[in-house]
Order: sequence, then C-alpha cells, then structure tokens
Amino acid sequence: MLAKIDWNNPPCEPQPVPEYSGFPLWHALLVEPNRERWSAEALMRVNVHVYLALYQISYFRCGVRRTRQKPVIPGLLFVPTEYVDIPRRDEVFKWARVHGFMRSGNGPSRVTKADVERIRVMEGKLNRPDEPCDVRGKPLEVGQEVRFLDPKDWNVFGDGIVVEVASFNRIGVETRRLFGRAITIYTPSSEIEVL
Repeated sequence: MLAKIDWNNPPCEPQPVPEYSGFPLWHALLVEPNRERWSAEALMRVNVHVYLALYQISYFRCGVRRTRQKPVIPGLLFVPTEYVDIPRRDEVFKWARVHGFMRSGNGPSRVTKADVERIRVMEGKLNRPDEPCDVRGKPLEVGQEVRFLDPKDWNVFGDGIVVEVASFNRIGVETRRLFGRAITIYTPSSEIEVL
C-alpha cells in the first residue's frame, strides 16, 4: 500500500520571519492556474510571505448575485527573495504545488519593488466599481491591439493584445514585455486604448 501525502500538514516547521528589508527584489513563482490562492495560503502556513494580487468579480447564478476573487496575473505568486531561502524548499514547493520560478536567461527572474507596486496599483483599480467598457469611444473586442495610456507608469507592460473581456472594466491583455514572455494581465478599460 502506498503512503498518501497529507496536504494539510506542511513538510517542515514554520521558519522564523526574516527582518523587514523593504523587499527590494521579488521572485515570481509559477503555480497552477485557479489554484493560486490555495498555494499562497499553503506557503503562508510556513511563514513564507506571499503577494497574490486579486480582484473581485460579481455574477448571477440561479438568480442570485454572487462574488468571487480572481488573480490579476493568473498562475503567478510573488515572494520576496529573503523568503525563498528556506530549508527543504523543494519539498515545501511540492507540498504547496509551486512548479518553480519564472525564469529569464539562465536563472530565476527577479521582479523589482517598482514592478510589484505597479501590480498593486492595477489591483486597486480593478477593485473599483464598474466603468463603461469603452476606451475613448471605441468598444474593446478580443484580438485588438492596445497600449497602456500612462507611459511613465505602465510603459513597463508595453503594448498588448486583448484576449478576454471579462466584464465592463476588467480586460485581459496579453503582453510580452513584463517578464520577457507572454503574460496575461487584467486591467480596467480606463488604463488602455485601442491602437
């Protein structure tokens, strides 16, 4: 008989929390889509600080209005570099269903504090009340090329292609500039314009 892994109990004791450094550098961790929240909670149980950007959506089911939270960047968690050097890291990652680090070149990519702050701003704007899905009089459709309006703040994301119109103010844009690979970011329609 094979032994079952108990997903409720962490493979090691929680580690002491390192001193706060302002977290200048972060790692992006790859996790299963739609399981980001579960993985984040599992890592927090062993004192690994995790940032998961979420926004709330509302929908109707059986005539009842319901709400749920979705990730701003699906499949990614952000962890300060100080928290990644833990004992038995591979076992903890396997237990928390983390597939590994997002890589660039020959090592894990690092995300700066400024990039994390941009994602926090995006998260805040996504959680505002709905706005019309209309950018400067042009309706948005899947497949359209768009760019972010404020170049000094959002130019890091570059141009992108609309891949999903989730609701009136939550537009899924695929961009290649943020981490050097195709990443879907959800943004309010007020932050982008059609090219």
